[in-house]
Amino acid sequence: MLPRSIAHSTARHVTFPPPCTLCSCTCGSLFLPQRRSASSSRKAPSTYAKARQEKSQVLTATGAKERKALNEHNASAVTDILANLPQAFRVMTAARAAAFLQDFEKLVARHMGRNVNKTEFQALVKESGLPMQDLFNLNLILVNVPGDNYLGKKLMFALSVAGLEDATISICSHALLGNKVRPNLLRSAEIVYARGHLKQLARYGKSYRAMVLEGKIMRALGDEDEALAMWEKGMGAAVARGQRMLDMKRRGVISELQAERVLQQRDSVELSSPWIELTLLRYDRYVRFWGQNDFTAAQAELEKAEKAADIGCRMDDPTSHYHKAEFFKKADPDGTTKHTSVWLYHMTKAATSGHAIACHKLGIFYAESGWKYIDDEPPDHVKPTPFDSYPSDSTSLLSTLQRMFTFFPPQTATEAAKRESDDLFHTAAFPSTPQHRWLMASHWLKLAMQHMYAPSYLYAAQMLVHERYWAQAQAPKAALHMTAERYKYANKADYEAKNPIVKPNSAEKQDEPPEDPLIPRTASHTDLAKTYLTQVFNACTAHSLYLSALAREQKAASLRGPKLRSAQQQQEPILDESALDGRQFKRGEDVSEEVMEWFRFPDVREMWSEQAEGLAVTARGLCDERGWDLVGRDGGLVYSCRKRGVGGSGGEVDGGEVDRK
Repeated sequence: MLPRSIAHSTARHVTFPPPCTLCSCTCGSLFLPQRRSASSSRKAPSTYAKARQEKSQVLTATGAKERKALNEHNASAVTDILANLPQAFRVMTAARAAAFLQDFEKLVARHMGRNVNKTEFQALVKESGLPMQDLFNLNLILVNVPGDNYLGKKLMFALSVAGLEDATISICSHALLGNKVRPNLLRSAEIVYARGHLKQLARYGKSYRAMVLEGKIMRALGDEDEALAMWEKGMGAAVARGQRMLDMKRRGVISELQAERVLQQRDSVELSSPWIELTLLRYDRYVRFWGQNDFTAAQAELEKAEKAADIGCRMDDPTSHYHKAEFFKKADPDGTTKHTSVWLYHMTKAATSGHAIACHKLGIFYAESGWKYIDDEPPDHVKPTPFDSYPSDSTSLLSTLQRMFTFFPPQTATEAAKRESDDLFHTAAFPSTPQHRWLMASHWLKLAMQHMYAPSYLYAAQMLVHERYWAQAQAPKAALHMTAERYKYANKADYEAKNPIVKPNSAEKQDEPPEDPLIPRTASHTDLAKTYLTQVFNACTAHSLYLSALAREQKAASLRGPKLRSAQQQQEPILDESALDGRQFKRGEDVSEEVMEWFRFPDVREMWSEQAEGLAVTARGLCDERGWDLVGRDGGLVYSCRKRGVGGSGGEVDGGEVDRK
């Protein structure tokens, strides 16, 4: 591993003396005072990365042997990767990469921890004959290989100083993520040049990715107006790129589309969708202004937020589809969501693309919605449908023209979306039975579980412990067969006047749903419910570990002196992913694999993190009510019920009766 040195605090003109011992040398100003810090003693630069890697997990005797073997294997990992991934580079080979890294390592050593000189680095690159983009791809390998990640970090900063856009964006993106764990990281002296280069790229409109990232940084620093300006400035180029990807998808140009997606995935934060950031910030401002009783400003922000969401929907962005369904939904006076065809269309579009919350919302919709499943009335040109409250007016010229236009292909993305949402009036009646809607709800919840969305585990467990389906989820036969008996009003005028048709009692009884069928009471349902509840507790444990690690990190940073904080910024790897996740657990802390699984999707974990306490309370109440003890896959006790039911452990209490296995 390349030894690291810390930038000194002496004047620029002072010549560096040879290395000397601290006890006898007079050049002590080159180093920080050797005193005990309030939090911890300062680690040597050459061992800092090693210490961070070792404390990221607890090593048993077997694990230590595996770690040693892994380090030996990684010694030649760069060469192996270069040999096996020639398509990732233009002209670079393993031999040329090794030669360049040897020269670059010497250059880094001469600068003693500071960023390398721009002129010297450019001369080295010119001498090697390697393209900057190949060096950037090489850096992505280095930062993920133990022992070479520091050299990769220095290469990344050197590429940024040399003017490579991807390197600058990568540095600032990781700093933005790390700012959550280490506040003021965005103001760190180490990234001053990268921040300046990013501002230059953004202000002069050279890169929409730079504009989006600069806007995110500005928002993190509290400058909302500048963030909005950056995102609006980069909107045109981002929309043009999104339109190109849509065209590739329609034309079936798979190779080009995959190449574009690879470029999009290289960023550690989302930089291709400024409409998402605009929607979120505009909506936050709407809520804030509404709370301040500034209704005019609130309405203006809401309209701008919806406009940004509409742009994302035209780009077929799943997050924008979710925003359109959730932020701009219709609701009853009591705040209950009205499940309209537009809501169902956008929520389904988001869920089918893997949006975790959208999958969860659809699961709740299919589990709880009764007939009529859709709350709005189908337009006349779509009728007849199972959801008709009154027959269409066949003499209306407007309806006739609209019906005729449906035979022609849509001209715009907005028109296509409107037709697709109208088509739901023909298909949303299915599944039409309580059993099948229960199964559909389970399907959507399982998709959310695949992304480790904790509320879906709890809701699925609650579904499993209920004995009966909901009878009102049954669609009437008259609606399914689309007979005249499904009409509640004679015409549109009566519908608007709320003047229903008076039907005989016999006709009303024919449309009543059947008796509630029982869910088969098998052990598999109880066991599966317990498994889901166990996952809920594991999720809450993971969230607690994250908060504890975050608190320790922030407390340690606050207790360090200014000089030590400056030195630590030189030591801490901004490009180290493990430093950004907040999973710096104490050495010796036993964390099971079941809990560690909940760190796989940090973005999804943030979606439900504010609900963690409520999830735990509900899960404990469900276990206490039914007398359940929960154990993990390794047999360890996860939760012990506090108020055991009549059936004891494993017994299921419902209505005072015990169902013993």
